[in-house]
Amino acid sequence: MAKEVMELSDGDFKSALAENSGILLFYKKICPHCKALKKVIEKVSIANPDLTVMQIDSEENPAAMAELEISRVPTLLVIRDGSIAARKSGLFNARELTALIKGSA
Repeated sequence: MAKEVMELSDGDFKSALAENSGILLFYKKICPHCKALKKVIEKVSIANPDLTVMQIDSEENPAAMAELEISRVPTLLVIRDGSIAARKSGLFNARELTALIKGSA
């Protein structure tokens, strides 16, 4: 079963990042790499039920993109205690994602 993903916006991303640790994906609806990475994230989140998954549509939320210095999608941020612990752009597999999450613990 797919896990619920928190959809964030320019208006609420700061408070969500302050209150949650987990991963944040910047994506575009029509981006094929973003769609593929979402499947990888879903697979990893099922294996890690405590993982909070958040996402932001980059086209609809330019302020969040600018503030967090995101220049391309897909870009994934690992959030720990309200700050960015790791950042990776592009497409990667479940093993690489798990390593990124665990490596920033």
